[in-house]
Amino acid sequence: MSQRSFSPGFRGRRKQSDLSARLPPGQYLEQGLPVLSAGPTPHTPLTAWDFSILEGSDQRKRWTWDEFRGLPHETVTADIHCVTKWSKLDTNWEGVSVDTLLAQIDHHAKYVMAFCDGGYTTNLPMDDVMGGKAWVAYRDELARLLEGGTQLQVSYTLTRTQPPGWTGYRRRIDADLLREVVWLPDEHPLVFVCGPTPFVESAAGNLVALGYEPERIKTERFGPTGEA
Repeated sequence: MSQRSFSPGFRGRRKQSDLSARLPPGQYLEQGLPVLSAGPTPHTPLTAWDFSILEGSDQRKRWTWDEFRGLPHETVTADIHCVTKWSKLDTNWEGVSVDTLLAQIDHHAKYVMAFCDGGYTTNLPMDDVMGGKAWVAYRDELARLLEGGTQLQVSYTLTRTQPPGWTGYRRRIDADLLREVVWLPDEHPLVFVCGPTPFVESAAGNLVALGYEPERIKTERFGPTGEA
C-alpha cells in the first residue's frame, strides 16, 4: 500500500452536529460546494442562449437571455442533497420560478422533461416542479459570496475549448498554475480538491510539493480509486 502525504478525505465528514437531523440517511454535511461533471462544461455565448418550452415538437414559448432575465425573479434558500452523498444546507440561489414560466402557456401535462447543453436530461412529475418547488437559477451562492466582500477568490481555466472573447486561463491545473492562483503557503489556506482520482492525486501532490500543509489539503474524488 502506498503512503500518501495528504488527507484522503474531508475532515468532519463523520462529525455529528445539531444539523445532523436535517441530513438524509447516508449523507454527510459539506461546507464547501463540490462540483462534479460528467464531461466538459458547455460554454454557450449569451447571445446564442435561449430557454424554450416544447409540447411534443411544437415550441410553445421561447426566451432569449435578456428576455429571460427580464422575467420576475426570486431569491431562494434551499438544501442540496447530492447523489454522491454530500449535503449542503441553506444554499442561496436567484432565478425564475417554473410556476412563472408555465403560467405563460396553457398546458395539461402531467410530466416534464428538462433538457440542457451537454445532452443531460431529467424527467419529473409536474407536481414536483409546481407550487414553488422548482426554479431555473442563474445566480448562485458563489456569486453572492464573491460580491459580499468575503475572503473568496475564484479563478477559471478552460482546458479544451473556450468561448469567444475568453481571456482567462487556457491550460491544465499544474504546479505552475497552482503557484499563480492559490494563496501562499504561509497564509495557511484550507484547500479543497475535487474531481476524478488522477486529477485529485496530481493536484494534491503538487500542492504538497509547493509547501502547502498536507493536513490542510482536503480531497474528494470520484471514479476509479487507483492502486490499493
